[in-house]
Amino acid sequence: MNKDGKLSKQYQYMLSFIYDSTKFNICFALNAKHEIPKSYQRYLAFIRNQFDLSINVMHTDRGGEYVNGNIKKIYDEKGITQ
Repeated sequence: MNKDGKLSKQYQYMLSFIYDSTKFNICFALNAKHEIPKSYQRYLAFIRNQFDLSINVMHTDRGGEYVNGNIKKIYDEKGITQ
């Protein structure tokens, strides 16, 4: 982000995650929405490695990028409900 709070021209989207129990949040700058599953996997790994915690429930705005086959596969593999 630049000093005005706008994304630089190389990024189109900001993806943020908030872990409710700790209020820890992290943001990813993305070029495209198809990068969300990879960023979500990075977030899951970070929470597991840094805090020794797991995510059981994912709350989203139910946008297509959060309910598509790629992200649902991650939910199923990790036992995460929506």
